[in-house]
Amino acid sequence: LQVRGAPPAQGPLLLVANHISWLDILVLHAAGFCRFVSKADIKDWPVIGMMATHAGTLYIARDSRRDALRVVHHMRDALLRGEVVAVFPEGTTTDGQSLRTFHGRLLSGVIEQQRAVQPVAIRYWRDGAVDLQAAFIGDDDLLSHLRRLLSAPAAEVEIHLLPLLLPLPEENRNQLARRAQHCVSDCLERLRAPNAEPQASALTS
Repeated sequence: LQVRGAPPAQGPLLLVANHISWLDILVLHAAGFCRFVSKADIKDWPVIGMMATHAGTLYIARDSRRDALRVVHHMRDALLRGEVVAVFPEGTTTDGQSLRTFHGRLLSGVIEQQRAVQPVAIRYWRDGAVDLQAAFIGDDDLLSHLRRLLSAPAAEVEIHLLPLLLPLPEENRNQLARRAQHCVSDCLERLRAPNAEPQASALTS
């Protein structure tokens, strides 16, 4: 695990990260404690669900607008208490090679309270390329995914804690989400595999 950049010493703060796997929760906790907003299914997962609940995870029924409003209310309270909260605004996982749109509905609290947002870029590496085994997508189930991970050699993961964003005057939650998305996208596009050969410098006359 390689952590680039540093989080502020304390909250209130909202982390917004790209989402590849349930592993994202573990690696972000390794970088610094935070409360997650996560899909309700995880609560019933063996061991991992217990750990997530113990860490104060806020569970959300993803297809329920009413439940999203409930979670937004709890996030506002957590920010008022000075906590660090983390969300995955894509709303689902990807294979790590691309980003989905960052949705803004969970950013309402930072807009209202004028709190900082910290974009976070996560990438898993294996054998000099993006690690597709880390991705938890589609019809994957937890036990099958664990078997694949545990039967393979260790991979590398980088967490990039990017500069803070503050809501701009008249900026709405979706606009702030897009700014965070651009920060994460730019970072991922610049990343090179850990064992990649350095590129030759361009010669200028």
